[in-house]
Amino acid sequence: KPVYINFTEISTESHYIHAANRWQLVYWPYTQTFSGNSSEFYSFDQDTLTITCVNKVTPIELTIKKVNQYNASTKGAVFSIIPELTPVGIPNSEIIVDMKELSECTVTLPWAECYVIREIKTPDGYAIPEFQMRSMRIDRSEFTKIKDSQQNIIGLTTEISWINYKIMPIKIKKVGPNGEPLDATFRISQAGKEKSTVEVKAENGG
Repeated sequence: KPVYINFTEISTESHYIHAANRWQLVYWPYTQTFSGNSSEFYSFDQDTLTITCVNKVTPIELTIKKVNQYNASTKGAVFSIIPELTPVGIPNSEIIVDMKELSECTVTLPWAECYVIREIKTPDGYAIPEFQMRSMRIDRSEFTKIKDSQQNIIGLTTEISWINYKIMPIKIKKVGPNGEPLDATFRISQAGKEKSTVEVKAENGG
């Protein structure tokens, strides 16, 4: 009469998917042999009587949406993402996300405690205003957990919207009391910024 031996993984390292599916090994006393079928997480070697349990790294996905100040989609941004405090063996090198023709992009990230995201190129005709953050930091704890039917965590995901403001050029026109164009030089300054000068010419309409 066969003897059924059940195996269930009850814990593993934090950045791996928990192999919670039960796996069964069968022992046949008459022939003193074992048998077991391979599954997504388990395999059995008859020659060495070795059970191998395979864990997959938990996938982490970040979706970036590019919009302007009116919440309309924009394209052409480039982002830098730097993982911080990664486990041993997992690289923490910079990830470049080029959204040439995309207004929305999903990136798979390595496991880390947090991620520093910075826009290094804005879409053409757009800028990052002084009051807007130039970079942001997202902790892994802020990601939404994706669970299977047994409530095991099988992934993490989150989404951010990154806003740029359309560059609105300001024109200066210098005229006399009768509307005639005049030559003039203006000094333009902003708090905390270097001053600049702008010249307007009567021959160009003032």
